[in-house]
Amino acid sequence: MRWTLRARTFAFISVILAIAIGATVVAMGLNARNTLLEQVERDVNVLAQVLARSISVSQQLPDQMEDLMGRGMQATATALSHYVVAAEKAGESRGSIRKVLKQIIDSTLIGEIWITDSKGHAYLNAPLGVDFTFSPDAHLQPQASAFWGLLSGQVPMVNQAMQPRELDQKMFKYVGVGGVDKPRIVQVGAEGAPIQSMREFSGVKRLIGLLVGTGSIKAMYVVNQDMAMLSFHNADSTEPGGEKREKEQLARVMTSGEVLTRIHQDHVEVTRVIRDEFDNHLGAFTVQLPRDGFDKLLEQQIFHALSVGGFVFVLAGLVSLMFADRITQPIATITRAAAKVQAGQFNQLDELHKTSERADEIGQLSRVFEGMASVVGNRERELDQLVTERTHELADKNQALEAAQQRIDEELELARKLQLAILPARFPAASLCTGDARMLPATSMGGDFYDFIEMGQGRIAVVMADVSGKGVAAAFFMAVARTSINSLVRIHADPGECLHHANQELCGQNPLDLFVTVFLGILDTRTGELVYANAGHNPPYTVSTNTPPQPLPLTQGMALGVVPDLDYLTHTVQLRQGDLLLAYTDGVTEAFNAQQQAFGESRLEDLLRKHVDLSPHALVQEVFEQLSDFAQAAPQSDDITVAALRWGSANGPT
Repeated sequence: MRWTLRARTFAFISVILAIAIGATVVAMGLNARNTLLEQVERDVNVLAQVLARSISVSQQLPDQMEDLMGRGMQATATALSHYVVAAEKAGESRGSIRKVLKQIIDSTLIGEIWITDSKGHAYLNAPLGVDFTFSPDAHLQPQASAFWGLLSGQVPMVNQAMQPRELDQKMFKYVGVGGVDKPRIVQVGAEGAPIQSMREFSGVKRLIGLLVGTGSIKAMYVVNQDMAMLSFHNADSTEPGGEKREKEQLARVMTSGEVLTRIHQDHVEVTRVIRDEFDNHLGAFTVQLPRDGFDKLLEQQIFHALSVGGFVFVLAGLVSLMFADRITQPIATITRAAAKVQAGQFNQLDELHKTSERADEIGQLSRVFEGMASVVGNRERELDQLVTERTHELADKNQALEAAQQRIDEELELARKLQLAILPARFPAASLCTGDARMLPATSMGGDFYDFIEMGQGRIAVVMADVSGKGVAAAFFMAVARTSINSLVRIHADPGECLHHANQELCGQNPLDLFVTVFLGILDTRTGELVYANAGHNPPYTVSTNTPPQPLPLTQGMALGVVPDLDYLTHTVQLRQGDLLLAYTDGVTEAFNAQQQAFGESRLEDLLRKHVDLSPHALVQEVFEQLSDFAQAAPQSDDITVAALRWGSANGPT
């Protein structure tokens, strides 16, 4: 289904509106959510101040009450110290004194009375009637040993903080004074239940219980600065591991001082530090608030945003539809007129007149199109006449070009045949040596060449050369180089000296700055001695029946035609009976297949190793066949030239 411009315009505007309205609704929802969370954090901040005050009161008031209780117990112990002295001087029995002590316990908050002799033995006590002796050993008596200093007079009074009694772990407070008449301990004890009740009544736990009981708070966790749980209250049952996770979160907040606000499935959770009015850390707490009210307010905000967005979307859709019609209808008119122009109906554009009367850009476009259609109509007629004339002229010129191209092709074919004709057709006749060679140019004419030159006395010169570049220029330079080497080698029998003089001649007649790499070897067919020089060419291979192919050692030498006055070294090798010499140009090793892989030296060496027993003619044929199989349909990139000769065999076919 193809969408019209009207439909695409309407769809585009509608999508943009939907995205904008959706983004607005999301932004409004997020803003409402953040506003509600900020309100929750403000309420929790107030709660933190209340908790800080409650913790301070719960810590100070019971301590003050315990301090007052300790002072009263000190006064009682002092009075008892004087009473015992007076009673004993008056001759009262211990039983009478114990009755008085029992009456004091029954009528006051005092729960225990212990009076010792100078050795710490409690000979008067009530109401327990336990035989007890105070000891200075803190390991033996962790609680009672604190009063031993009263016997020695080191301390006049001991006011011990309320703690679990060693006897039964009840919370007790003990206060003791020294004796009046002699060293002794007068100790009184009072049960700490009233003060403990006061701590619980005025503490955080009661406050949290009241807050959670109202239903506005689901649960609270409170810890002090030592991470000890001061209070925990949950309206529901605690989930497994919940208290442990909350303590880990509280520890994190205690360390960083941050405020953590998280929204869970059924509640909003805020964790923060509790600080007093001096900004000291008193602890931390987590409060969990039910999400019912939070979700309801958030849903109301989102509903209002969606209602407004839906109304705006419908209204804007109607406006965009009208806008799309106003844009697309004139364009459709211009499109129909363009179709008529395309069909060659340049005089049937009456429907454009109404559109051209518009004062906006579409009217301007219509007027421009009318003028363009008139111009195109006139040019169409002129073009038809001109095309007819040019067609006749082009046909004449094509005939002339075809004739010229045919002459060029004929001349190039003739030049190619002449180039191949100057190369030796067969290897010179020699009693102990056979040879063969072949050159395949990459284009009509190539730059490679080979040569076999009879020098008399059984000597044959072997030349393998490669001119830079391809085509006509390389072919002419090849002819010049071959002629120069062919004539100079008859004068200078030393290959290095011959290449030196050939380089001089080519440097003097090289207007195109071409160069040629050359291998020149002179073989004595009677002895198998090969003297050679190399001017930058690939070294030929020598192959024996029992040894792998080996390239001839390189000699120092640059390609001919580059730099004048160069010297070239001559080397000598001794061929053995049946040895094969293969010379080639880089078109062999640099032949590429369709995958741009080169034939390479390793494949050439494998070929020589497998076919060492072939005649030179058959070996040259095998090289070209394997190159063709390797390249397949890939075009030939360079001239290919191969020459092979074998020494020490009977003269045979080449």
